[in-house]
Amino acid sequence: MRGPGRCPTCGGELEIRRLHCPDCQVSIEGKFSPCPFCRLDDGELHFVLTFLRTRGNIKEMERALGISYPTVRSRLGDILHLMGLGNGAQSEEEARLLKKEQRRLVLEQLERGEISAAEAAEQLHKIKSDWEESR
Repeated sequence: MRGPGRCPTCGGELEIRRLHCPDCQVSIEGKFSPCPFCRLDDGELHFVLTFLRTRGNIKEMERALGISYPTVRSRLGDILHLMGLGNGAQSEEEARLLKKEQRRLVLEQLERGEISAAEAAEQLHKIKSDWEESR
């Protein structure tokens, strides 16, 4: 069973404090970091497994997950950052494409009636705030 890698309350990274062997009853206490994969939630782990299944083919990822190229690239960068394998930095052009794609997806959800106008406005405001914060 895979333990949680992030705090369910604040989202911070959990640290492992105690390891225990049920066979011989030995316990080891200290400060241990979870493995890079343990830092991922179920959705992020699914993304990584899909990436491996498609052998890293971004076009196949788009089809398998039903998301756009900029979204695949953004999620991949975010996951690399979570796993401590990269800084997740994007080029200015990638960031602009991602913002545009995120806005388009929100508007499509609104058009299909999946979210209310208030929810769409909130999400668009968050996209704008995240964009301004990252600059």
